[in-house]
Amino acid sequence: MLSVSEKKLIKVEGLRELDEALSKVSIKMQKSFVTSGLRAGAKPIIRKAKEGARNSKHPSSGALAESIGFKAKRKGGESVSAWVGSLRGNKKALITYVKFYGGTVSTIAGGVRHGHLIELGANGVEKRPFLRPALDGQTSLVISEFKKKVKSRLDSQAKKIYNAQKK
Repeated sequence: MLSVSEKKLIKVEGLRELDEALSKVSIKMQKSFVTSGLRAGAKPIIRKAKEGARNSKHPSSGALAESIGFKAKRKGGESVSAWVGSLRGNKKALITYVKFYGGTVSTIAGGVRHGHLIELGANGVEKRPFLRPALDGQTSLVISEFKKKVKSRLDSQAKKIYNAQKK
């Protein structure tokens, strides 16, 4: 378990140190901290992907840009996986779609499903990548944001433990 003998922040310089610090908290906390870090790391990608989806030369409802988001899945054991892309059930995206094209939300209950067709192109539809360019060149920023968020959560936990030990 994470033990704190004096009020100080946990020293984390690289991902190896981060992994070592995480090993001192429960699996449940590890998953929570890593999920928070993945969400923080995904924010710059989401922002850029939404810009790319909106900056199309073609008329658009904006539903695709609205649907871009983050989803994390905590698997059994110690793993957490994350996904950035078009989320089908995004209500704001569905409403945007209906306002532009008409109909009702119930007629498109399956959600916005055309992100892959725009990204990769299909059946005479020119490809207009928005996800891949959002990731290109941002790897170090994603890792930095991930590390910063997880370290913040670890520091917060260390302070709680320190304060509890003082009492």
